[in-house]
Amino acid sequence: MLGALRASAQVISYEASMGLALVSMLIVYGSVHLNSIVQFQGQLIFGFIPAWGVILQPIAAIIFIITAFAETNRAPFDMTEGESEIVGGFHTEYSAMRFGLFFVGEYVAMCASSALIVTLFFGGYQIPWFSSEFLKSNLPTILGALALVIPLLAWGFVRWMERQNRWKNTNDPRAKETLILKRIIIGFTFVVEIALIAFWWQGLGETGRALGTASLQLLTFALKIYAMNFVFICVRWTLPRFRYDQLQSLGWKILLPIALLNVAITAIIVVAGGF
Repeated sequence: MLGALRASAQVISYEASMGLALVSMLIVYGSVHLNSIVQFQGQLIFGFIPAWGVILQPIAAIIFIITAFAETNRAPFDMTEGESEIVGGFHTEYSAMRFGLFFVGEYVAMCASSALIVTLFFGGYQIPWFSSEFLKSNLPTILGALALVIPLLAWGFVRWMERQNRWKNTNDPRAKETLILKRIIIGFTFVVEIALIAFWWQGLGETGRALGTASLQLLTFALKIYAMNFVFICVRWTLPRFRYDQLQSLGWKILLPIALLNVAITAIIVVAGGF
């Protein structure tokens, strides 16, 4: 009951601000289609600055990201299961697979929120300064560069992992897990390297160039989602939990007025400037 009370107080605190932040972005993009939004962000401002949403609307980006933390019940807005206050909330009611499904649902929501944030504010699948046409026309050169860069990145990551996981006892299960992960990374890098060299050596037709460009953009989108998930995790271990009355004050007294003002200013600029 206490968890449900906190959840209801949380929902009415951030939803309006999140919606208004989204409205300001739709005014800028002039479309509700996600693909059109991503294509819009493929442009360059002044010829060298990517037209990402976070650059065009930094205030809306901050508001949306803050409210996304509340939407996904991630710290510092995990009031519904505050273990230091209400003994874990719904965690005390379920065990085994039902308990696991709650956690899976939380991480699915986190990944979905990260994907939406990346799509709206960080260019989606767009690679900065590399348009789809540029990728298609220069794909062999790009694949050759990746064939050189990927092994170096894999080697650096493996070395970092070895430095961070030096177990004194080689029979420690964690040492075995580190060794298995190291072998997986090396094997995956070897397979990718062979594929890249083969594609670069044989050349690609029109269909191959289109598929290669789509694969690069899909990989870019996945890496951006991974980076946003890392931000979620960093915030979780950095900030203490808010009280739900503090969240209400933040939502109604700070985020909502700023979001309303941002929408008004954005609409005035777009209409007056004729964008």
